[in-house]
Amino acid sequence: MREYSNLAWPGTPYGGSRRPFPRQRRLLTGFAVQWADDGENAVPLAAAAVFLSVHRTAVTVLDPATADAGYRVVVADGDLESSGVVDVVDQVLVQARRHSAGIGWHSYPDDAHALAARAVGRTPGITAVAEAWTDRTVCDRGTAQLTDTADDLGLTGRPVPLVAAEHNLRCPVGPGGLLTPPALQELYETNTPAKAAEDYGSSALVQALTVTLLAGHARELLSWPDGFNVGQLAATLAWDHFPTAFNTAPTAAAAQ
Repeated sequence: MREYSNLAWPGTPYGGSRRPFPRQRRLLTGFAVQWADDGENAVPLAAAAVFLSVHRTAVTVLDPATADAGYRVVVADGDLESSGVVDVVDQVLVQARRHSAGIGWHSYPDDAHALAARAVGRTPGITAVAEAWTDRTVCDRGTAQLTDTADDLGLTGRPVPLVAAEHNLRCPVGPGGLLTPPALQELYETNTPAKAAEDYGSSALVQALTVTLLAGHARELLSWPDGFNVGQLAATLAWDHFPTAFNTAPTAAAAQ
């Protein structure tokens, strides 16, 4: 399994002195999984978690020139490694549920069901968050607020790029941006995982970053200037890990 991160301690992003952000700020966490179909089941190709610093009481206004975030991306090298992707997602969710400022996901119940089906062994993080997801208006003491960007922004069922566009974010679509399900399926069927790893990983990162921003907006923790380009921010953060993918010109926000 391939792993990419800009964190010094990707396994413990919320861990006290190891955190790459000031103590007085909290980390909002957004997730994304990229999927294909093997003819019988959904296969997780890649997953990403993004960690964005937010203030406890004030709205953080993002500046396109200086915005920063941490990320962790994992990509399976073949179907046999897909359970490893599930393991990483579960590990981060266990920590995020207790230590993050909030968790954002687009259509979490669908992904949670497919992740659990692909797991080998217990999934305490995925299971606990799935149970709490049924009523996101309730936030138990010591747990993160939950935001489903497919439902909680008044645009139920719309894909990520369209939700982003409605909130003045540009989420690029295509190579170097967010890949559509048909594009992911085509890559899965026609390329070896090693050749497609950059595309899977960069797409997961762009989606997770977009979801993080939208979740922050829904919780009145983040704002940005009109036309804030998520693809450009993703490229700035991760060009060294995905040089081929981010050396492309994806289309503007659109969904298929």
